[in-house]
Amino acid sequence: PRTAESSTCVLHCQEALPLRFYVMQVIIKTLDGQRKPFNFEPEDTVSKIKDTLVEKTGIFKEMIRLIFHGTPMQDDQTLKDAKVQAGDTV
Repeated sequence: PRTAESSTCVLHCQEALPLRFYVMQVIIKTLDGQRKPFNFEPEDTVSKIKDTLVEKTGIFKEMIRLIFHGTPMQDDQTLKDAKVQAGDTV
């Protein structure tokens, strides 16, 4: 049986959790034309995305260049800043 006190604690604990952004799938297109889906959050930076690509592909971070709508993306830029949306190709 739940008591009012335990319910309050649960609600309080949930409110203390940091808010998370939704995860969106972004397609990464490689130089050889392959398209691979990855899940990122809108607040993820290009640097973090490059780190993920290093882990998943083994490509050196220094060799990764992300371009969206013909514009090179900066390492401190977020997907949200660049207006990348779910389903977009980078």
